[in-house]
Amino acid sequence: MKKLLALLLTLCLVIGMVPLAASAEGEGTGAGTIQVGETTYTSFSEAVNAATPDDETGVITYEISGKVDVTDT
Repeated sequence: MKKLLALLLTLCLVIGMVPLAASAEGEGTGAGTIQVGETTYTSFSEAVNAATPDDETGVITYEISGKVDVTDT
């Protein structure tokens, strides 16, 4: 009887976690805006494409806080 109850409890926990796991897969899509200085972009790729390299070194430096999903290289 204890094994049956333990199995039932396990199934309830797993079934209860399915909607949570399914909704987490949709997260991290870069929802929200990206602000660089006074300019706001709708995607990280858009912000990268608008960036200009430093005059001296030719390097573009990014400081990212938070999670970013990059689909372009």
